[in-house]
Amino acid sequence: MATLKKQTTDKKFMPGTTGNPYFPFARKGNVLLGVRLQSVSPGESYGANDTTYFTLRLRSAPEKGLFAEEDAAKKVVKLQKDPENLWDAWPGVEWEKKSPERASTTIGVFERGAFKAKDPAKLNELISHIGDSKLASKFTDHLVTLAGEENLICRRSELRAFLDEALSPVIDNLTTHAKKQEEFVAEVQANIGTVAMHAALIKKTFGAKSQEGGAHEEAEIADIEGDQD
Repeated sequence: MATLKKQTTDKKFMPGTTGNPYFPFARKGNVLLGVRLQSVSPGESYGANDTTYFTLRLRSAPEKGLFAEEDAAKKVVKLQKDPENLWDAWPGVEWEKKSPERASTTIGVFERGAFKAKDPAKLNELISHIGDSKLASKFTDHLVTLAGEENLICRRSELRAFLDEALSPVIDNLTTHAKKQEEFVAEVQANIGTVAMHAALIKKTFGAKSQEGGAHEEAEIADIEGDQD
């Protein structure tokens, strides 16, 4: 499946264990909480047909001087006790992995619509639920609740913009695929009942599809490979 495009911004990022950087959006003392888009997968894999499952990976890790310059430039330093450990720093989070180096977990949401659907309506349904910052805003609200508004080190709009940027290749892919599916369905409908030479008919109805890589090629959207921590 297609690897999601990494963001190219001048923001600071927390390193992952084997790559895939996290965007730090909250802080308690010497502990940062970061996030990245993890995967997009068909809901049918979980028994939820005609849905799509989106996941984010959360990481709690030591700050390690990432914001040392900003801290040194502050005229008023916010004194905050360092948490006892990386996981209890964020009591609203259920962690999957815990260690002195990092704690990590996944949060997810099912949305109606399917990115592998042959029916353009299913593709457009998914776009309607995640486009126009709808999914990014939903994730942002949940992340802020988990971290606590008072612990944010960025504006809500910055966190939403980060998630929007991460999701944009997915939405672009869906929009393109939905349009091509609509054109394909319309061409097939226009040629129903028409007698013609096999080669010419198939070329006319399936030609554009074949140029994309096959008449039955499914939309490639999902999955960050590698680091799960």
